[in-house]
Amino acid sequence: MEAQTGGVRVPVALSRRHLSRALLSDGADAESHYRGALAGCELDQRLFDRARIQLLYSEWLHRDRGAEAPPMLRAARETFETLGAETWARRALGPFRAAGGTLDRAGRSPPCSARRNRRCPGSPRKG
Repeated sequence: MEAQTGGVRVPVALSRRHLSRALLSDGADAESHYRGALAGCELDQRLFDRARIQLLYSEWLHRDRGAEAPPMLRAARETFETLGAETWARRALGPFRAAGGTLDRAGRSPPCSARRNRRCPGSPRKG
């Protein structure tokens, strides 16, 4: 992967390189790469890729710092549901519940803060 994206500055290539490094890293290095991968997705609006990275990042967070995982898992699950990716939404549901997330009576997670005109958890800040 590194040889294929070495000097490339295209958001998708940078995002994939960051994700690959995150999956192979620990601690602060992994977190930095997960954030870099999310930032690359924000630049070219790849919703499915962003949700998949949020799912992987939140699974890592759950192992490292459990309390920070549910908001990102919720955001990933909502994006998968919006895109009609039900298998992926179900994959996000297990860790969401294990991390202490709750569902309403209809089986939906509480709405993402983005619906209240705030940033959605797991989205990198611009600027």
